[in-house]
Parts: sequence; structure tokens; C-alpha cells
Amino acid sequence: MAPTMMTIIFRLVPREKIGGGMGVFMIAMLVAPAIGPTLGGYLVEYVSWRWIFTVNLPLGAIGLLLAVFVLPEIRSRDPGPFDVPGALAAAAGLFCLLLAVSKSSDWGWGSEPTVLLLAVSFFSFALFAVVELTTDRPLLDLRVFRHASFTMANLMIVVISISMFSALFYIPLFLQRMRGLGAMQTGLLMLPASLAEAVAMPVVGRLYDRSGPRAIAVIGLLLMSAFNYLFHNLGMATATSTISLWLVLRGFFLPMAYNPAQISFLADIPAEQVGRATAITNILGRVASSLGIAVMTSIITARQAVKAAHLAWSVSPDSTAVVDLLGRMQGLLGGGPAAQGAALASLQALAGRAAFVSAMDEMFIITSALTLVGLVPAFFLKKSAAEKRTAAMDA
Repeated sequence: MAPTMMTIIFRLVPREKIGGGMGVFMIAMLVAPAIGPTLGGYLVEYVSWRWIFTVNLPLGAIGLLLAVFVLPEIRSRDPGPFDVPGALAAAAGLFCLLLAVSKSSDWGWGSEPTVLLLAVSFFSFALFAVVELTTDRPLLDLRVFRHASFTMANLMIVVISISMFSALFYIPLFLQRMRGLGAMQTGLLMLPASLAEAVAMPVVGRLYDRSGPRAIAVIGLLLMSAFNYLFHNLGMATATSTISLWLVLRGFFLPMAYNPAQISFLADIPAEQVGRATAITNILGRVASSLGIAVMTSIITARQAVKAAHLAWSVSPDSTAVVDLLGRMQGLLGGGPAAQGAALASLQALAGRAAFVSAMDEMFIITSALTLVGLVPAFFLKKSAAEKRTAAMDA
């Protein structure tokens, strides 16, 4: 659906007003992520987890009716026969890549299954590239990468997607597993950040129409990197209000980093290739977010194991500090060997949780540094020719 939506938008909205048009469109795209976690949390906590899937039926029916009666009919050229070899090669490459990365923390990066899957993925993508560049009607037209602005914008989208979705995955995990919040509470805590993004979207769209993508993207990436780095201070004692404030600030400035790339990647793409270019960008964003979560999970798992081993060595019955603390806890628990064992188990559980939080904090440092990598392609973003002509007329 994403390529279809983008094709319709770029057919209906004049290029010189595309920033504002995309700003309005992205508000709609963020209403669902704002409401979804809260509604999903309510259904999981108070109704049944099955309803998070059942609720899609009436929503899908509404979408179908709107598509039939509201969307205009847009004619397109005959796409030709379906590219079966390209589809099979792409499916094999993506499946093997995502499976290898997601299971690497369990199997190990050097294990036979991981190496074999990565090898199959590499050769599948190589075959896919050969097929797509030699057929007249490719599944994904890789020739659009000859446009530098398209390539750089997609590189920026990949970087931001890895950083953004890693944080969106682990912050709710921290709130529920480490802080003990329910699904509904977590959804409500994440809601203001999504609303802040929705508020910022049209503002960023107007700024894009006025000044272009580069300055906005650079400022947005710097701020996003700073707020990602701020999350490395996250700990068990961090106030919930502080976490919410960090999320809101990060959410408000996120569109400044993401939207310029999301709009300007089509600057040099001919109108008839918008659908194909959007399809490539959509796939890259989805794969990058999945890979980002998988890679960060692997990093967190490895670092957590190291930190847990160190803390387990520290939390031993031979430590003077531990003996003193166990004595105090035994007094609270009533004394006796059973109480001592329970107290020691509690300390070790706390050490395990501390190891996870510390490893997650390191992950935020990595995503902060990764976000800065997006500064390089940000300087290659540009407006389309129509947008430049309108800006010159306004000047």
C-alpha cells in the first residue's frame, strides 16, 4: 500500500507544494502509531490479546470503503508480466538475511547456520540485481539509484530507521520488564511523543517548502543524536516524567531529521517512476528497521552477558559488602538459611536487571553515533526542479 499511497500523493499534489502535502500526510501516518500502542495496551490488559488482531477487521472494512468511494482513479501504463525470478530472488535474500541477523544472538555470528544464511542472502541479492538490471519490466527498478539525490536520501532513511526503531522497541521493553508498567500504562506514556511528532509534521513541511531539505535535515539529525545520547542515562531510578519528557522532545524533533529525506528522495525521479522508487524506499526502510532491532538485540545480549558475569562475581557470599547487605535483608525476611538464600537470589536478580539496563544504555550511545552518520548524505538532499522554480518566483 505504501508505494500506492506515495504515487497518488505525487500525482495529486504539485511538486512545489509537496513539503506541505507530505506534512499533512505524515500527520495521518502518525495518528495510528499514537493511538495504536494505547489502544493495544488497553485490549491486552483489559480485554484479550486476540483483539489486537480482530480490531483490524472493522478498520480494514472502513479503509476498503474509503478506497472505493473517495480515492480518485489514476491511470497507469501497463506494468507488463510479473517478474517471477526477481520476486523469488528478493524473497530468498530478505528471508535469509533477516533470519540470520535475528537468530545470531542465539546461534552466534560464526555458527554454521548463520554463515550459510548470510551466504545464501548475498548470492540471492546478487542474482536479484542481475535480473532486475537485465529485464525490461523489473519488479524493482534499480536504475533509479543512478540519481544521487535518491541514493543519498535512502541512505539517510536507512540510518534513521535503524536508530528510530531500535529506541521504539527497547523503551517499551524497559518500561514493562524493568519498571513493571502494564501495557496500558506504557502505551499512555508513549502517546505524548507520538502526538509531538504529529504536531511537528506540518511545521517541518512548511519549512521544507520555504528553505529546502538540507538545513532542516542537518539540524534534525544533530538534535536526534543528542536526544538518543540523553537516553544513555536511563536507569531504574529515572523518573517516569523524565522519560516522558525525553520521549516528547525526541518525538518533536524527529520529523526534522526524517521528513526531508522522505520528501526529497523523489526530487529527480520522473513521475512515471514514482511508484517503483517509493517501493524501493519502503523496502529499504522496513528492512533497515528490522535489521536495526536484530543487530541492537545481538549487541545488547552480548554486552549484557559480559556485564552480568561481572556483577555475578561481585554479588557473591564472599563479598564483605554483600554479607553486610544480606544480614540486613535477613533481618527483614525473618532470618534463617532460607531467608539468606532468598536475599541472595534477590540481589542476583537485581544484578541481572542492572546488566540489561547498562547494556541498553550502551545501545543508545551507538544509535546516537549512528545518527550522526546521516549528516553525510543530508548534504546531498535537494528540491525538485519544480520546487526550485517556485522558490525562485517567490523570491
